Amino acid sequence: MTQKDARIKSSAVCICLGLMLLLHSGWICPKEAHGERQGGEQGKVAEQSAEPQPTSEDQKVQEQAKIKEVPGPIRFELTSRTELKYEQTFLEDTGYVMRAILSGSYAIPSLKMSFGFDEIPMVRIDTPGHSEDWMLGDIILRYGYVPYISPQQSFGLVLVTNLTLPTGDFEGGAGAGRYDLEPRLFFPYKFNKTYTIVPAVYEKFTLAKKENGVPVSNLLTLRLINLIFTSPGSYIILEPRLYQDFEAKETSGELRFQIGAMLTMNLSAYLEYSAGIGGERTFDGRVAAAFRYFFR
Repeated sequence: MTQKDARIKSSAVCICLGLMLLLHSGWICPKEAHGERQGGEQGKVAEQSAEPQPTSEDQKVQEQAKIKEVPGPIRFELTSRTELKYEQTFLEDTGYVMRAILSGSYAIPSLKMSFGFDEIPMVRIDTPGHSEDWMLGDIILRYGYVPYISPQQSFGLVLVTNLTLPTGDFEGGAGAGRYDLEPRLFFPYKFNKTYTIVPAVYEKFTLAKKENGVPVSNLLTLRLINLIFTSPGSYIILEPRLYQDFEAKETSGELRFQIGAMLTMNLSAYLEYSAGIGGERTFDGRVAAAFRYFFR
């Protein structure tokens, strides 16, 4: 497949999903039906008018209601989900990398934690003088925890830790060839129902190398996520990122734009475009499209 054909193929996927988002972005997500609990029959004695004890189902509903009031990133972390994503990165040397990524996370809201896979990627590389078919990339495990939510539920702290496993082929370019640990801190603040800002900081470092000759990682990432809800069930994200590679002594940036919408009560989709910034950037641009399913 030529680079031109790959660009046309990826553009067609994004255009089709974009049309679906435009068709659905105006929809108002149906609200969950809540039947009004009717009171018991009024008795002549006080014992017959006692309130019933809440059942486990009632407590689950109350717990879900509380989650819906917190900032989006906290709600995202405390909801079980799975995602299928396709992305294509255009490199500076006119080549590209295609990735199909499956991810999923199981949430335990009562413990304010979640765990799962951040990435199970299939990778295809096409650069000048180097062309590889689809192959397994590095699998990334994740653990998320919400140690703090403010009483007003407008601010919180999210801690996520990623562990990268060297399952991809280092020689073929599908993997980094090392075990990396990446703690991540998110500080979401919800100004109102329309706008949420999320400063975040990552630090990735190498725990061990799979083989000799593999470079170690020491990468700092700063993010400023601006989450804007354009209508119920639809949103856009504007996000600048800054990368500082302490090993290579290089600084680069990225500007990311994402538009998404709920297609049903549980299924959402989004389109994403990222542009590399700076003379030391590792890529020129990236396009992505994804479907995400929430278990709730």
